[in-house]
Amino acid sequence: MMTERASPAINAWKKTLRDLRVSLDAFVSATDLLCDSERRDNRRSPRPADVAGEDVYSQILEVYTELDGFEGKFGLDALPWELARAKIRNIRNQSHSIVAIHRLPDEVLSTIFILGFQKRIQDVGFGAVAGEAAIEVAGTTVHEEAVADVETDESEDSETDEDEEDGGAHVPEGDGTGAGAESGEKHEDRDECASREATQGKALPFNLLVSQVCHRWREVALNTGQLWTRIALSEPPPHERMKLWLVRSGNHPLDFFFDTHPPGMSSESLALTLLAALEHLKSSASQSAEPRCVNFTINARRSLKDVHLVLLELSLTHSYIRLQSLTVHERTFMCRPTHARYWKPTSLSEMLRV
Repeated sequence: MMTERASPAINAWKKTLRDLRVSLDAFVSATDLLCDSERRDNRRSPRPADVAGEDVYSQILEVYTELDGFEGKFGLDALPWELARAKIRNIRNQSHSIVAIHRLPDEVLSTIFILGFQKRIQDVGFGAVAGEAAIEVAGTTVHEEAVADVETDESEDSETDEDEEDGGAHVPEGDGTGAGAESGEKHEDRDECASREATQGKALPFNLLVSQVCHRWREVALNTGQLWTRIALSEPPPHERMKLWLVRSGNHPLDFFFDTHPPGMSSESLALTLLAALEHLKSSASQSAEPRCVNFTINARRSLKDVHLVLLELSLTHSYIRLQSLTVHERTFMCRPTHARYWKPTSLSEMLRV
């Protein structure tokens, strides 16, 4: 029934498309014919550039002046055409028969996201070990940090993402025009933020990336708690991302990363940042029926007093937080000509020795 009603509209659309294609092909053919004719005339009887040749090129210049005006007018009128193409492309992309991934249940799509997220963490070395690269220094093999800290990899969440604490329920189904994946300015702000990160050479975190593809992917991603469990405690206040991700993570075990010497932050600011972040954690965990399971990874650089601070604060939150694992890495600087930086494994008892 629907096919019969749509048939006349589709036939009319196909006819106008054929007419447009014929016209464009005719213009290209005429241009090729003009070029070929000009080449043949030049080979057969070269003309002085200041007489006949100048006349020919002046005629072409006049035509191109007219063509520029036509293209300008066509450019103004092209918006409906571009919107029509975008809408048809969106209809095609939503087809369950053409796009196979749309046939996957949400549960399968969620599992794919989790596997992709775990692979991404392994690639960037969230544990501060997996991403090391071996180098040679004075005949000794050491390890240099090959990837940025995860706090850098997960930096600069889109501003709108932090504002959407309702879980993205307001996001309408896009019409494929470039303005419909989300409502108005929020969609544009997110795209602008994503473009800015790409321009700065920063790849979007995997969880944000998959949540910005389309409405359905966003809903699945926001309801997949495992995508929002890895949080950097070194992020400066007001910790909007941390609070948002704590909500999205549900009751899944959390993985916290803490760098005791982030760039551009004093020890005093870092301590205040840590205390504020742990307060948010305690506030979130206190609302759960069961204690939140937490895995901690700490990168210590020279001074280990911040490690003591972390452990002290954790001891005060034992009723809300259940520490599953604690991984501490001491970053030291080698006194060698190359000044190579590496991760030096040290026992926890030795590092915390008073």
